[in-house]
Amino acid sequence: GLESGPHAAEADRLRRVLRLREVPHADADLSEAEAGIVTHPEDAGDWLKLGAVLAARGGDTEARDALRAAAERGTADSGGPP
Repeated sequence: GLESGPHAAEADRLRRVLRLREVPHADADLSEAEAGIVTHPEDAGDWLKLGAVLAARGGDTEARDALRAAAERGTADSGGPP
């Protein structure tokens, strides 16, 4: 298989990309995630959802920023860090 050998690292990277792309990421999903941020700007869960949608759409920089915002706002109630 591709778990070892010269192509293992690339196969692993591609599997991670495919897992990211499993998140629903149509325009409507992005709009919904963005609306959650407008409505609840301090909610870590909404920032996490936005980050996941952006990552699935290939927006690495934007996704990283949203995920960082989620971590900064995380609480036990939102499923983020305590």
